[in-house]
Amino acid sequence: MSNASEKLAKLRDRANKKSYIEPKKTESGTSFDVERWFDRIRMKPNIHMVQEACEYYASAVEDGKNYVVPVGNLEQLVEQYPGITFFYRSIMVDAQQSRRWLDDHIIRVENDRYKYYMFDEDAKAKYGNLKTTEAGKMTKSDPIVAEIGDAIRLLAYQEHQLEALMEAFDNIKYVLNHVVNIRKEKLEEVWIDPTRETTNA
Repeated sequence: MSNASEKLAKLRDRANKKSYIEPKKTESGTSFDVERWFDRIRMKPNIHMVQEACEYYASAVEDGKNYVVPVGNLEQLVEQYPGITFFYRSIMVDAQQSRRWLDDHIIRVENDRYKYYMFDEDAKAKYGNLKTTEAGKMTKSDPIVAEIGDAIRLLAYQEHQLEALMEAFDNIKYVLNHVVNIRKEKLEEVWIDPTRETTNA
């Protein structure tokens, strides 16, 4: 059996054992809650804090993949997916806001570092009287600015991964609703499961 078939079979087994999906539980059964990294990053905007946040966002994406293939009773799936979507969208919004705050923060830091290179007496003693372009280059290559730039790129990557997950959920919601409209008056119960064998009549 291929990896995809194994994953689908696992999802089918889970659907058979539970009457609903729990988006706050990982496949391992450990608690997985929405964590607000936005305030932590604002309080401590360094690369280490952002790396911790990105590890969390990455684990959220991996956990969310467990729900990308809908398996189970159609009516229950239609009821569950808005809650699942809201859960992971909250995480995506947190990542977006964290990255946007850092976008603004790096501008403030660049301005401060530029003023340092241009006007600070210690900087003048160390680097001499710099021209505007020279101070600008020094600012862009400043270790503090570079670290924030790295943090922004890390967050942007995880943000894109979460956005891709949300696009998958949005597509699932559309498909489920479409199936409901087609089947609602024909069958009382519809199961979605690509791993089930079909029998010819």
